[in-house]
Amino acid sequence: MEEEAFVSPDRLELEIQQSTLFKQDDGSYRLKLHHEHFNVGCDLVFRPQMAPLRHGEDGVVKAPDGGDMFYYFIPQCEVEGSLTFKGNRVGVSRGQGWYDHEFGGHKAEDAAEQDIAWNWVALQLDGGRQLTAYTLV
Repeated sequence: MEEEAFVSPDRLELEIQQSTLFKQDDGSYRLKLHHEHFNVGCDLVFRPQMAPLRHGEDGVVKAPDGGDMFYYFIPQCEVEGSLTFKGNRVGVSRGQGWYDHEFGGHKAEDAAEQDIAWNWVALQLDGGRQLTAYTLV
């Protein structure tokens, strides 16, 4: 990275070079990405259409090595904004998107070295039902 990333200590707000992700005051999420060399990017707003869903035990996914993480997602978001490809901007007036947020996963200092990963799947079914499952491996 050419410059240090900014991470807000009190709200969801990240800035890495010319790319940002932040939660807006109205509860929507804005994602702005730009790659100068390839002249591609996006400026999209994700508006949740349902409450967040949590994996694990109320959002906590427990790892055997103590590297627990917190994970939630919002699989139904309305999306609008724009996409840019080779300098050509195209408006997105209506779309669907998925927002998820995972953090933590740091091992306890005294934990033995283990390779741990997780596999998960999520389905969106007719009638608005959601099904999600995961396994740690």
